[in-house]
Amino acid sequence: MTQFYNQNSNHYFKSTVNADMSNVQERFLAYIPKYGSILDAGCGSGRDTKSFIDMGFKVTAFDASKSLCLLAENYTNIKVSHSTFIDFASPTKFDCIWACASLLHVPRHDLLKTIEHLGRLLMPNGYLYCSFKLGEEDAENDGRLFNNQTTDTFPRYLPNSFKVIEIWISEDSTKLNRQQQWLNVILKKSA
Repeated sequence: MTQFYNQNSNHYFKSTVNADMSNVQERFLAYIPKYGSILDAGCGSGRDTKSFIDMGFKVTAFDASKSLCLLAENYTNIKVSHSTFIDFASPTKFDCIWACASLLHVPRHDLLKTIEHLGRLLMPNGYLYCSFKLGEEDAENDGRLFNNQTTDTFPRYLPNSFKVIEIWISEDSTKLNRQQQWLNVILKKSA
């Protein structure tokens, strides 16, 4: 999967960097302390990292694709760590984690432990946003796994330390696939 993003990083960057995520960001940021700390987990092009920085938040970002890390660094002017979800570590905890269209590449059997790991990076009562392509079945495209989810399937992969605050369906923000719908979830970690 990482191979796809390394080989197609320029195309992926160009096709996603201008997607308008402002509605989803505003909905999520309503829960976050002003100028709080955000971990952009699987930051891709760095689009959301840059947006959050421009709003005054303290942002840390990582991605599993080395090529995308370099493009995101150039775009955001911050260091972007090269890491997988499970390998990412931080000496400090975050107010929230933004995992936009990134956890969808985690195989179902690893999703619960991945969310548990991310939870350990959050402050008590911290928030996690994640999104998945809407669907009941996993899909593969260009060697990439897509762990599709619905409002009924996603809660099965939640650790006890999280509860769903909001869950909703939206249209594709990149305008690349107007037929694609997305499942958006805001989770809250227990104290």
